[in-house]
Amino acid sequence: MYEQAGLYFTSITGVGTITAATILGEFGSVTKFTQPKQMVAFAGIDPKLRNSGQHQGQVHISKRGPRYLRRALYLACQVVVRNDDYFHSIYQRHRDKGKSHKEAIIAVMNRFIHVLYAMWRDNRPYYPLTQA
Repeated sequence: MYEQAGLYFTSITGVGTITAATILGEFGSVTKFTQPKQMVAFAGIDPKLRNSGQHQGQVHISKRGPRYLRRALYLACQVVVRNDDYFHSIYQRHRDKGKSHKEAIIAVMNRFIHVLYAMWRDNRPYYPLTQA
């Protein structure tokens, strides 16, 4: 099952064999997750609000998960944004809202994990979508 998932992950432009192996190795098995949001939280990309009393802090990513997984996803999404219209539209939408480059890439990483979850769960390669 891992070999197939690795081949499916490499069907996305920007995901090579080492990146696919890192993602597979860090996530383990897709059966551990019932929703893609759980994979996002496992990777440490979910938002975490830092408040104290009356002070409303800023929202940062939680960074709870493996740093090598976050790094692999970040680097893959850098390439995916340049080569895939679907992910580029997500990136551009966040940039148009005034988000920084890193914030927009984090949003793309979130959607990227959702796509990986669907590919892994359904055992199918990536088919580029035309709209976000």
